[in-house]
Amino acid sequence: DVFTTKKVGTNWSVAKNIGTSVNTKFNDSNLALSADSKTLFLYKDEGNGDIYFSDRQPDGSWSMPKSLPGAINSSYRESSISVSRDGKTIYFASERPGGLGGSDIFVCTKDARGEWSNPKNLGPGINTDLDEDAPFIDYDGQTLFFSSHGRKGMGGYDIFKSKLTNAAKNEWSEPENLGYP
Repeated sequence: DVFTTKKVGTNWSVAKNIGTSVNTKFNDSNLALSADSKTLFLYKDEGNGDIYFSDRQPDGSWSMPKSLPGAINSSYRESSISVSRDGKTIYFASERPGGLGGSDIFVCTKDARGEWSNPKNLGPGINTDLDEDAPFIDYDGQTLFFSSHGRKGMGGYDIFKSKLTNAAKNEWSEPENLGYP
């Protein structure tokens, strides 16, 4: 289940269940919260694993989760998501065909009508023939943090960062391993 807590001064309040509009008797997992804290992104085990969203209501409650629209979810596993500060770009991990192998990181942008573009693979500058997961786009909109099992590192899923060098061509700097610790 998903829980919430609020920071009061230097302390956190006791965690509370977010409620039955979001939580079910199955696995419910939060993935990300939009910068304005109005949209909660969730992982659900449906469709081999899909990404859902829930909107904060004026009374502070959350709407029933809905599957992300467009071609973001597929019949393959989508496991994690990050949304840009302005809410117009999302980065997510997917095992869909058309990747370089395993789980890859994709990007979608929102057009003027509020519709998401078709997913675009970030390519070999970010993705490898093994798994990439857990993207996080910094609030600068240019720095991507992600985990990779296919890049040289200490083993397992090391954390890397890369800077967007050319948005029009989807080009990124060579990923840098953040290293120990």
